[in-house]
Amino acid sequence: MKKYLIFDLDGTLIKSVNNVLNVILGQLSKYSGYDENLARYVFTQSWWKPLKAQIKLIFPNKSQKETEKITMDIYDKLANLKSEFFPQVPELIKSLCKDYKLYLTTWNSIQFAKQHLEEAWIYHCFEKVLGSDRILKWPEHLQIFKELSGDENFFEKAVYIWDWNSDREFAKMFGIDFVHIWNEGKDKYEIPVVTKLPEVLFLLN
Repeated sequence: MKKYLIFDLDGTLIKSVNNVLNVILGQLSKYSGYDENLARYVFTQSWWKPLKAQIKLIFPNKSQKETEKITMDIYDKLANLKSEFFPQVPELIKSLCKDYKLYLTTWNSIQFAKQHLEEAWIYHCFEKVLGSDRILKWPEHLQIFKELSGDENFFEKAVYIWDWNSDREFAKMFGIDFVHIWNEGKDKYEIPVVTKLPEVLFLLN
C-alpha cells in the first residue's frame, strides 16, 4: 500500500513556468555578462537543476558570493509572483491528505511555495515543504522526507509526482514509483493532469 505522496509545485500543481521564466530573465538582464540566448537555453533545458547551479552555468566567471546574491535576488522577485493552481488541484490535495501523507519539493523558494499553498488553504495538508533556496534539491529533499517519516520503507511506500523527464531518474535512484504529468508514452504511469492521480493510485494500491 502506498502511504506517501511527493509533489512538485511549478508545472505540476500551479501554472507558473512561463511567468517564472519571464521574471528570471528580466532580473538577469541587470547583471554584466548576461547572454539572453544562453539563459533561455539553460532554463528551458535544466528546470530540474537548483537555481544556484543554473546561475553558475549562465555566469561561470562570477564568484560564489556573486552567484548566491543573484540567486537570492531572483527568489525575492519570485516571492511576489502570482500564479494560479491548475483546475481542481486544491480540492485534490485536500482529499488526498485524508488518506496519504503529502510532501512537496520545489525548485522555487520555500517562501514562494508557502505563500501559494496558504492562499489556497492547503499548506497544512503537507507534512513538509522544501524549497531550493536553503537546501539544494532533489536527492537531499527525498532523504529529509524519509527521515521525517520515521519509516525505513518510506521510498517503496511513496509515489513521486512530477512533470519533467529528468525526475524519473531521481525516482529510480531511490526506487520510488514515478507518475509523469505528461503524454509521451515513456513511463508506466503517465497522466495529462495531476487531477487524474487517483486513478493511478488505485492501480498502485
